[in-house]
Amino acid sequence: MSNLKKVLLTGGAGYIGSHTAVELIEQGFDIIIVDDFSRSDESLMAGIEKIANQKVICYKGNCGDEPFLTSVFQKEKINAVIHFAAYKSVNESVNNPLLYYQNNLGSLVNLLKVMEKFDVNEVISSLINLYSTNQRVVITFKRPFKKAVIFADKTQINRLFTNLFQNSIEACENQEKIHIHIEQTIEENKLFIQVTDHGGCIPADKQDKIFTPNFTTKSSGTGLGLAISKGIVEKANGRIWFTTEEGIGTTFHILLPCVGLPE
Repeated sequence: MSNLKKVLLTGGAGYIGSHTAVELIEQGFDIIIVDDFSRSDESLMAGIEKIANQKVICYKGNCGDEPFLTSVFQKEKINAVIHFAAYKSVNESVNNPLLYYQNNLGSLVNLLKVMEKFDVNEVISSLINLYSTNQRVVITFKRPFKKAVIFADKTQINRLFTNLFQNSIEACENQEKIHIHIEQTIEENKLFIQVTDHGGCIPADKQDKIFTPNFTTKSSGTGLGLAISKGIVEKANGRIWFTTEEGIGTTFHILLPCVGLPE
């Protein structure tokens, strides 16, 4: 790919979006189009490509689908967004206002959430500082000296690691010192993070229930933390799993798509 700025056009196959796409291409921009073709036709893409004299990347999907939008941002290094994916019929909006609230406002909110790009290390480091005020808790963080940038809901990623830290602390509640080790690697735009504690092995008969809502291995707790964590990771198009070993402890493994280093 060239060093040109890459612009995402939502609703880019519509009348205004398609004209904007052609103009941006003529000005030297790389274009990505997202459209569900509910108010346009897929054949219009051929017209855009003919006028622009080049292929145009297009993802078919609805901006109300947050996981779909997240996957687009993770695949494409997008620098800017022009949002045209909205209904515009005055009569229809009067007759069916909820449809317009859901599509026009809901899709915008989804887009703004997905557009949030941040360094995961900032979230983890902030939580380490917070938990380190507890003198019983010792947290080590091994990572490369580079940023780990992802597209995700920052508040939810903060909640993910808060849940994992709290889970480790509760697993080690009978220990004088609670040691939590975090290790991070980045390979081929994939971010791997491991959170390890030495709170003992998860019993074999309970391992398949760890991410089940309302299930807990502890005397207290709601059993929601790990279930919520799994949902957060999957919503960011990632994976979470664990390994556990008697006499060693438990490690939670998180895999998230990484958008790479900022230029």
